[in-house]
Amino acid sequence: KETVEIACADAGNGIITTLKKNKKYKNLDDFTIFSSCVERDVTSKEKTNHMGFGLWLINQLITEIKGKLLIYSEGYKLSNEKGLICIEKTNYWKGTIIYLSLPLKTAKVSPRRLLLII
Repeated sequence: KETVEIACADAGNGIITTLKKNKKYKNLDDFTIFSSCVERDVTSKEKTNHMGFGLWLINQLITEIKGKLLIYSEGYKLSNEKGLICIEKTNYWKGTIIYLSLPLKTAKVSPRRLLLII
């Protein structure tokens, strides 16, 4: 009744491997690449319908409503808890795991708009 939790995981290519396909990220170190995954306009597939707003938008929403976002991929973890972002090395996961915890009491977004964002 107080939170909505969403989790998804895949065992495909992780964020770092995928972003390295874009020449902008090819020569950057893994930490820098992973750290950029929640920035705007970050995509491995430029000049396609992939605009690089997905994780950025989720991160913005989490910060706004003081929720929790965890992203695990290829030995790194990004956490955003109530707007405080931390990036650290962790156990290796080949793909990507994303976990969201959205507080319903502090949310300032209508349920319809929240559904569209997620």
